[in-house]
Amino acid sequence: MGDKRLSEVLSIEELNQYGNKICILSGVGSGKNYWVENILTKHGNVLLVTSRKAVKDQTLERKFFTEDSNWYGENYKVCTHAKIGQFVKCNKNPKFSLNEIIFDYVVIDEAHALISDATFSEDTNYLWQFIKNVNSTVILMTATVDWIKEMIEEEGFIVIDKTNECINLRPKRIEVISNKDVKDILLTASENNKFIYMMPSANEAYRLEEEFIESYNRNDVVAITSTERKGSYNCKERIEKQEDTYKMLIDNNIMPDNVNILITTTKLREGVNINDNRIKSCISGCHTSVDIKQFAGRVRTGIETFYIVDDSKQNSNNYNMFELDASKKLIDKFDEVIIQYDTQAFGEKKRSLASIEKCRQFYSMIEAKFDLIKFNRYDNKFEVYSQRIIGCEKEKQDIDSFNYNLWAYLGNIFGEGINITLNNKKAYDQAIKEKCKLFLQKYLDIQLSSEDEELLLNEFTNIGLRGKKGNEYKSLGAAVTHLGYKIDWRDKKHRGFRVIYSK
Repeated sequence: MGDKRLSEVLSIEELNQYGNKICILSGVGSGKNYWVENILTKHGNVLLVTSRKAVKDQTLERKFFTEDSNWYGENYKVCTHAKIGQFVKCNKNPKFSLNEIIFDYVVIDEAHALISDATFSEDTNYLWQFIKNVNSTVILMTATVDWIKEMIEEEGFIVIDKTNECINLRPKRIEVISNKDVKDILLTASENNKFIYMMPSANEAYRLEEEFIESYNRNDVVAITSTERKGSYNCKERIEKQEDTYKMLIDNNIMPDNVNILITTTKLREGVNINDNRIKSCISGCHTSVDIKQFAGRVRTGIETFYIVDDSKQNSNNYNMFELDASKKLIDKFDEVIIQYDTQAFGEKKRSLASIEKCRQFYSMIEAKFDLIKFNRYDNKFEVYSQRIIGCEKEKQDIDSFNYNLWAYLGNIFGEGINITLNNKKAYDQAIKEKCKLFLQKYLDIQLSSEDEELLLNEFTNIGLRGKKGNEYKSLGAAVTHLGYKIDWRDKKHRGFRVIYSK
């Protein structure tokens, strides 16, 4: 991990060596947007596309980029995924409109959202269609490339990796806690010890806000989400505090003096800069690597402790395999109908079917009925929404890694040398097993002796492995069975053995 900003290590001359499909990989807080505004804009017109409205609003506040519907002049524009989605979906001549856009560069900020947001949004599908067809140089920017790496490399993108040279903000220490600990931690909040808590659910965020106000008489709390307030959560005072806090974050990059507990969702996960040294700690109830890494670096002044709630309920965005199989079969039939429209309307000529009202009605109806089927406006054909499938699979992989390989999982996210404390017994016990398994790797499936048996048992004890009643293991067989392995004795007199995987 380096100590430089992206603008110090990536020149326009180096950028131009990599063609017109580029992905810039650098750490959280390395100044990717600063590089766009102060380096890239000196060499051409730029359209900056961001995944979050908060990022767009903060970019507009710096008054370099503007926002309007005119994309056909010499301007520096900023917009969200939703704006691109609207442009692709509603345009009656998508390819012609692309030819009219004269941006030299289209920059996709927080590009990992092309996959991570696809689990709940359709705009990422239309954005990816736009990216693959626009005539500009496309620059993807991210600190977490893993989720999109395979997809973008298939499309010919070159990754410029600056992670070892650039700043990568991370907390001083990580503490894994239980849900029951959260309230006690938040109740310590004060004007000089502010907290931000990111939760998986907007409704739960509003519920917790109400509980702190009603049960604990804490009027220094506010919830900010993208979900509309309803019922008892929809009161004028809370709405005004939410709006005032959001404006303060965007305009001044700090929390208001009268707000010490900010409860949010992935709305504020990424992009938005918070420069408030009164925020000492953040809490994440979200478990994916994208959520954790992005949120951990949101406070640019750095935080002391990043808490992760290991037993918080995660959103389930998995897709149905039967629906996927059916969607693949239905696509062939739907394309037959589209070809008929095409032939009847244009004969041998190739034109956009978006210009035919009945055709637009047809594919819009199909998209509304089938979550995994999208119509490609540029290629005039139906496609499986592969980004959603990849996103669901990546999300599940991350959640499984969090639940079963927590220690290694957090190590992969934050890198070496970070202090991780497991205050939750379940997480602690799981981490002990992970460490023992890691130590055991070099002894697997090789001939071992009684001396090795004693060495292994001693090391397991030193690491902290214990039985059900908290006792040290006296038998190597019992210890390795607990870890998911077994002893393979080579003869009846036990003159040597191997540790092998348990089937």
